[in-house]
This record gives sequence, C-alpha cells and structure tokens, in this order.
Amino acid sequence: MPFVLQIFGAVGLVGYLSFQNGQKAVNELGTKLSGKITDNIEQHVQNYIEIPRRWLQLNAATIHSGENLEELSSLERLFWQQLQATDFKAYIYFGSQQGEFIGIEPRQTGETLLKIKDQFTVSDRQIYSLDNQGKRLELINTDSYEPHTRPWYTAAEESGEFIWSIYLDAFQPIFVTTPALPIYDQANTFQGVMAIDLPLTKINDFLKKLQISDSGKAFIIERSGAIVATSTEMPPFVTIDQRQKRLFANEHRDPLIKATAEHLYQNFDNLNQIKVVTQPNFEIEGAGHFLQVTPLHYEGGLDWLIVVVIPESDFMEEINANRNTTIWLCLIALVVATGLGVLTSRWITQPILQLKDAAQALERDLEQGQLEQEDFDEIRVAERFEELGVLARAFNSMKRQLQQSFTTLATTNEQLAEQ
Repeated sequence: MPFVLQIFGAVGLVGYLSFQNGQKAVNELGTKLSGKITDNIEQHVQNYIEIPRRWLQLNAATIHSGENLEELSSLERLFWQQLQATDFKAYIYFGSQQGEFIGIEPRQTGETLLKIKDQFTVSDRQIYSLDNQGKRLELINTDSYEPHTRPWYTAAEESGEFIWSIYLDAFQPIFVTTPALPIYDQANTFQGVMAIDLPLTKINDFLKKLQISDSGKAFIIERSGAIVATSTEMPPFVTIDQRQKRLFANEHRDPLIKATAEHLYQNFDNLNQIKVVTQPNFEIEGAGHFLQVTPLHYEGGLDWLIVVVIPESDFMEEINANRNTTIWLCLIALVVATGLGVLTSRWITQPILQLKDAAQALERDLEQGQLEQEDFDEIRVAERFEELGVLARAFNSMKRQLQQSFTTLATTNEQLAEQ
C-alpha cells in the first residue's frame, strides 16, 4: 500500500507541475504578445505622424525665412513638390489670416485636387483637378469655406504653437487627426495656419491587419477615453440626427473593448494617472484577460493610450490539449506502475511466504507431537535472492537433522521394546 501511495503521489506531482508550467507559459506568452503588438502599433503611429510634422516645420521655416505668402501659387508649388517627393500622401493646406486658402489633396481614386480661395475666387473656394505635372485641368466644383471657423485653425491660432486635434471632416463622415502649425513671417507676425489631415481610418486599417489572437483587440484612446482607432470593423462614432458623434471606449459596441474600458475606469480615477506601461490584467465572468496599456506622447500635445487586450482562452486550447495528454499519460503510467509494483511485490514475497508456511506447519506439528512426512519434505524456493536461498537451504538442513533424530529415536524405541 505505501508503494502504491508513493506512485499516486509521484504521478499527481508530475501532473500538477505540468499544469503549473503550462499556466506559466500562457502568462509569459500573453505578456510577450501584448508587448509585441503594442510595439508594432507605436512604431506605425510614430511613422504615420512623423512625416507631416517634418513637412510643417520645414514649410514654417521656409516662410519665416522670406517666402512670399501674398501669392498662394508659391505654396501650391511647395505642396505639390512635397507630395511628389515621397510615397506618403496626405491633404496639406494653409489658411491665411485674410481668409484665403490653398490646399492639395491626393484622393484614394488616384486623382489629385487643388482647393484654392483667394482674391480671384471672390468668396468661394474653387476645386480643380490636377494632372501628373501639377497643372490645373478643369474646375470641378466650388463651395463655401471659411478656414477661420475650422477647429484646426482656431486651435493652432489660440495655442500659438504646434498642436494636434481630432475633428470630423467637413465634407465626408470620417474623423481626422490634424497636426497644425501657426505660421509667422520674418517679423514674427501671425500669417495663418498650415495643417495636414491624417484620416484615422488609416490607423484603423492598420489595427485591423494586426495578428493579435483569435479574439484579441487593440484600440487607441485619448486620455478622455474618446476612441481614436480600433481593430474592429465598427466605426468609432455614431450617427445621431445625421451628425457623427465620437464614441468613448466604454460606449463601444464591441463587448471586449467596452469591458476593458470599464476595467480601466474602475482601476484609475483618471486615465491621466497612467504615466508608464501598465498591465492590469483582469477577468470577465471568471475568464482571465491579458491587458497592456501604453502611453503614447508626441510633440504638439498628442497624448494617447495604446490598449491591447487578449483573452487567456486564446492560448489555452493547445495548453489544455497538452494538459489532457499529460493527464492520460499520468493515468496510464499510474496503472502500469501499480500493476508492475503488485507483480514485483508478489515475485519478491512468494518465497518468503513459502518459508513462513513451512516453518509454521513444522512448529504446529512439533507442538502437537505429531510429525507428518510432509514436514520433512524439502522446501523448494525459487532462489531469486542469495539470502533467501541460504535461508531455504539452512531450513532444509535443519529438517533433515530433525528427521535423522526422529529416525534414530524411533529405532532406539523399537530395540528397547524388543528387550
């Protein structure tokens, strides 16, 4: 019995250690994957926003050094050259203090538009298509546009420095993040604001392509909790009375994003408290989830949080399969070891039991004074161990001596009886 208990204990310990190692591997994998996904997002966002920042600073330096803004054609050439110099395409524009406007917008269709409002267009903004040399082809539309009223202009003018803002595009139902820079001439006189539109859909598209896990999610939020982008197909806004309203993370229709945001609000009184990378893992209805929240700071007041959440169950399928295999192997090993243990114990104890039975029989017959012939038969013990063989031979020798003594005694008794 103690031998079987030892086997049970050893098998149980192996199973427990296997489960613990599997759980440890899951934790390490979840943490490592969360960190890797976060690094990819951070690198992509930085690359996405770095080129516009450089363009704006370069253009501001050019104007500050003496570029004439009285004729918008000079900016038209500058914008066109910048767009041709790189694969990066974005809508770049300038609004002057006098209400003039110039912008070049590459479209997803492949065409490029020039949008201009100056003294020749009166109060309207004219929109032209451009050829591959940047020359105007035809007037395709006019609209009423006042740059002074747009968020990108007012925010930069009020701050007096490079600034980021997120707002709804004026002509299509998408949100854009816009780096904007106030422009000053050589006399440090405010001339207007230059900005570049970066559609948040581009960040959305990148997040959707990430290989997170079967049901993992990644999203970016502002410190207010307002959504910047998510890895889901659901838009980060809702339409109310034909107007788009940005969603907060705890309002999102995706259950995992919503639950993650609520967990963050429960753990932090204010999301501004998150200063460094944090991993406040949590549970949803008893199911563990890996969570990593990473601050993303950038010049101009861009202050976002990158959030990656991965259900533990996404890693557990293989772990559970391995655990089940381990359990079955342990059970098989237990049965085999127990069977071998029983057979081995019988193999060891059988000759000992034979000696014991013979000794008890001889002792009983001696006490009764009635010896049988079988008491003198040799005990045939399988000599599996040298010690048992010696003991058996000694016992047989003792029986032979007893038999000889009893034979001599019987002969003496017969002789005495004849006299």
